[in-house]
Amino acid sequence: MTASAVAALLAVGFLGTIPAAANADARCGHGQTALAAEVCAASGDARGAKVLRTVQSVKEKYGARAVLFGVWQHGKPLVTGALGTSMPGVRASSDDHVRIGNVTESMMTTVLMKLVERHKIALSDTVAKWLPDVPHGDQVTILQLANSTSGYASFYTDAWTANFRADPFRHWTVDEEIAGGADQPLDFTPGTNWRFSDTNFMILGKVLEKAGGAPFATQLTHDVLAPLDLGETAMTTTSAIPSPVLHGYDAERGDYQDSTFWSISWAANIGNTTSTIGDLAVWARALGKGTLLTRASHKQQFAPTTAGLGPFTDAQYYALGMVVSNGWIISNPNVPGYWDAVAYLPSKDMAIVLVVTAGQSSPQGPHYAIAGFDAVADLLTPSNRPQFPYD
Repeated sequence: MTASAVAALLAVGFLGTIPAAANADARCGHGQTALAAEVCAASGDARGAKVLRTVQSVKEKYGARAVLFGVWQHGKPLVTGALGTSMPGVRASSDDHVRIGNVTESMMTTVLMKLVERHKIALSDTVAKWLPDVPHGDQVTILQLANSTSGYASFYTDAWTANFRADPFRHWTVDEEIAGGADQPLDFTPGTNWRFSDTNFMILGKVLEKAGGAPFATQLTHDVLAPLDLGETAMTTTSAIPSPVLHGYDAERGDYQDSTFWSISWAANIGNTTSTIGDLAVWARALGKGTLLTRASHKQQFAPTTAGLGPFTDAQYYALGMVVSNGWIISNPNVPGYWDAVAYLPSKDMAIVLVVTAGQSSPQGPHYAIAGFDAVADLLTPSNRPQFPYD
């Protein structure tokens, strides 16, 4: 929905007014005003109320159960909040912990670049140098894993999906997932095209464990989480999520189920991380600014190596673990029950984060969080609206 469409709805009163929140100001920080029971905005900045109304409209359009959202500029919150419920009778909160899926992959490529800086690995190394038993490893470089130009097929085959739906609590191993993708014929000759595949990052995680001499979770904490003081972010080895938890829901098994504690072992190292919208905003800004890397490493991480491949152009391409679209740096993960959008616009020093859970009437397929992100980005930065499809 464009900013003009939202304005039109507001003009005729379709979206209604924002409900008053008795005593809600007590939850907001200094210099903030409560716009609703779980929504705080920078005092005196009309953009906060406009963002809230925009998010409300997206929630209504897709029948979402809950939306956690926030906008930060220059590292300070413009508006943060939560709409809807986590469970029946339990209001969603902006403090809730959620699964962040392949946002982890941008963290992974940051660990990769730290190892490059330490001369532990090179982007030009072949997979075979580190994992000689992985099929096609002599044809694929570390760079091609990180920018998804390797040609490795996805391990999400029809058989894999059937097994997951039959037992969502099943334990999967990294080697199973790697074999599920790498044992298939390559989708294309390495380096000649682009197609996203989590198989790449499964392999890359195992390579980094060899190069770094430690479990990936240990390296992630040392190189990313601890330096940025991301105390609400953790890589889990089980299905547990720290409290408070935003519950996720999924209908892919035929009915609407609470999927919060389904197995996450299938995404080991690439998506088994939990966080909060506040921590995600800090990460988005640090990633975009290159806080943890040298200038040269940061430039390599965001080099347009995929421009001209597949659907990509100089204005929209896949960097190392994330999309760059009209200036925005975007991750759009989804794991059963959670749809996320984590984005940063360096030219405005602005971060936008949304986490959406589906309601019982939500249509199958749409990228709910990206729909919300597109609407908010169009409202706040119309000249940098990303061309990111979601319908």
